[in-house]
Order: sequence, then C-alpha cells, then structure tokens
Amino acid sequence: MGSKKTDKKIKSVIIILIILIIGVAIYGMVQSRNLKFPKFGKTDPLGIERILVGSYEGTTTEEDGVWYIDLTVDEDFSFQRASIQVELPEGAYVSEDTNCLITELGGQYLVNLGVQDAALTITNGEVSRDYLFRINLT
Repeated sequence: MGSKKTDKKIKSVIIILIILIIGVAIYGMVQSRNLKFPKFGKTDPLGIERILVGSYEGTTTEEDGVWYIDLTVDEDFSFQRASIQVELPEGAYVSEDTNCLITELGGQYLVNLGVQDAALTITNGEVSRDYLFRINLT
C-alpha cells in the first residue's frame, strides 16, 4: 500500500517538473524576441534600426539615393502630433534640423507629419541623412 502512495507522489513530482520545464521554455522563447543580438559586419551609421510611429511600425527603404520611412496607419491617425520612437546605431541621433520635429520628450520625439515633405533627419558625426515619410492609409 505504501508503494502505491510513493509511486503516486513520484508521478506527481515528475508532472510538476515537466510543467515547470515547459513554462521556462515558453518564457525563454518570449524573452528571446526582446533580446538584441550583436550584429556582425558593417552597420550603416545613419541607418534606422527600428521606428515606431505611435503604435505603427515603419520600415525604411532606399530608392535612387532617396531614403524613405514607409508607414501604414489608420484614417483616424493624428498626423499633427505623432509620437516617434526610433532605434539608431551608436552615435546617431535625430537632428534638430528635422523639418517636422515639434519636441523631444526623453528619447521620444513628437512630430507633425502634416507638414509638406515631412522628413526625419538622422545625424552621426559630420554626416546626416533625410528619411522622407511615405504614409499609406488603411
């Protein structure tokens, strides 16, 4: 009789351990999406690594020497006061010469995307690059 209780306890412990292992594995997978892995090779000193405009993620493209931030937003998007979070390479920053910049708020930028030819100017050392916004509505 004692043997059955021991077997039941061992099975219960094994099930709990399996559940814990699965939980740790799932947590690790979720957290790995938030990790920044080192980039090998040469990085663009003026390249935008990631840009969020409000809750919308933009992508950057280069066409015939002109750089763009492609963005798709809803029709009710606030163009006159949009919050931007941008990840840049070491040493790069959003220039005060940005034609749509309203203000910076602790690493976030408030911009007016309603201005004609709205562009984000990225500077690193003595060089800079303009990224024109191309916005599509859904």
